[in-house]
Amino acid sequence: MEFNFDALETTDFSVGKPSVEKERHNWIGGAKQSWPLEVRVVVNMSTPEDSKPFMDASFHEFIDGDSYYRIPCLRSVGEVCPVCDAHWDHKKQQDLLTAQGAVMESHPLHVEWKKHMFLSKKFEQRKNFLMLAVVRGDDKVSILSAKTQLTKRIFGDKYKNLPGAIDELKAYGVPVFNPNEGTGWLILTKTGQGLSTTYNAKPAMITKITGKSKTEQIVEEALSPKVIELFKDMSKLPSLSKIIRERLWTSEEMENYVASGGVQVPKSVSDFLNKNKKDGAEAKPAAAASSEVVSFSDDAFIPF
Repeated sequence: MEFNFDALETTDFSVGKPSVEKERHNWIGGAKQSWPLEVRVVVNMSTPEDSKPFMDASFHEFIDGDSYYRIPCLRSVGEVCPVCDAHWDHKKQQDLLTAQGAVMESHPLHVEWKKHMFLSKKFEQRKNFLMLAVVRGDDKVSILSAKTQLTKRIFGDKYKNLPGAIDELKAYGVPVFNPNEGTGWLILTKTGQGLSTTYNAKPAMITKITGKSKTEQIVEEALSPKVIELFKDMSKLPSLSKIIRERLWTSEEMENYVASGGVQVPKSVSDFLNKNKKDGAEAKPAAAASSEVVSFSDDAFIPF
């Protein structure tokens, strides 16, 4: 019997699973960031969903010992969020028990009050916003993660009728969001730590001294050629809506998380957290098993 070995010679027998390269983004605005930041807010106009200067990226926290994970809130994309609903349910029960005096350790319902207090805080929504920004001197588009205070300092507080840094720039009659123009630069500052942290935003200015006169002018500097090139095909820019939606949990996953008391997470998340534990130090006991609320600073972690 004759055998034809030609097919074996041209067949690829290499083993292993194909690696999936995740799109990497440069995040700014965290605790490890050097402040102040001099940036321009830019907008990806490639889709209607992305065609605005910032996007709601509110989240819920999952804390397990040394592991920390941000769960994008379904309300940020206009959907019903079971975790938010659970927060308000437990908050209502906590308030009812507080009115009965259950906050006192001697009260027979104190343990019940403590449970609702713990779960109310565990399921609370954390407000956060994302925006595309170019750091002055960079040739890439980064993602700025900003708390409510900084977002209001940039874009203004509508309900308090307070203008933001963007409004101050517009008062000069210059373009702010057109990437082909050199105006629109902001200075973002951060002072203090923890609950005492304060953020501010102002138009970036340069001081010119002529003789005995000193004047201030807004910074006017073109974006780098590499960044300008990205705006010729904005599909190459980071998509904030895609970044958020790719990290959303399903309603069923959210409901299971709530029903478990904030312990059960999707397998993809548990695999990710377990990998981090193996790569890092030995994890502490799970916070979910404790009656005490563990608090992590938002600034200490990259969003999502």
